[in-house]
Amino acid sequence: MIIYSESELEVMETHQILWQAYAERDIDRRFSVCSENITFIGTGLHERAVNKADYRAVIDKTFPNFLLNLCQVPCV
Repeated sequence: MIIYSESELEVMETHQILWQAYAERDIDRRFSVCSENITFIGTGLHERAVNKADYRAVIDKTFPNFLLNLCQVPCV
């Protein structure tokens, strides 16, 4: 059995929140575990940001439907 330190458990919890929020398209919850000065470098042209406002602008421009509730249609 692996015993994790409190710091490791905190990192794993933050990681889980970040990626679960991404999967659910919940940008506010995703940002809740990020620094105001987050640096984001995406895979597309001009997908770069140096803070939350810039990052939100990149998402809005690149993925205009990103923030839609994905369960507006029946989910299984």
